[in-house]
This record gives sequence, C-alpha cells and structure tokens, in this order.
Amino acid sequence: MRMEKPKPRWSQSKTTNLLERAFEEVRRRTKIMGVFNNRKSLELIMFSVLFRTTITKPQYIA
Repeated sequence: MRMEKPKPRWSQSKTTNLLERAFEEVRRRTKIMGVFNNRKSLELIMFSVLFRTTITKPQYIA
C-alpha cells in the first residue's frame, strides 16, 4: 500500500502499518476458526488479538 502512493507521502502512510497488521492478524486467526457461534465469540477473538498488539507494541500507542 505504501508504495502505491507518491514518494513524498510515504512518511504519512506508514502510520497505518500497525493497524493493517492488526487487521491481518485478526483475519488470519478468524479464517482458521471458520464459523463463530455468535457475535460475542467473534468480538472476543478480535479484541484479544488487538489487545495483545497493544501490549507487545506499546511504543505505537498514542
């Protein structure tokens, strides 16, 4: 995604890398599981992955 933008804007676009990586991790984990019983089970997985990201990468939290 970063290289699709003009070079002067690269520094602006790198701030979304952590967010994109978190969404990629959520997709990776939910793809393995397939179907969820209900919305609560999906939210549990999604928020636990995002919470783990904030714990392991605290320097990126504003």
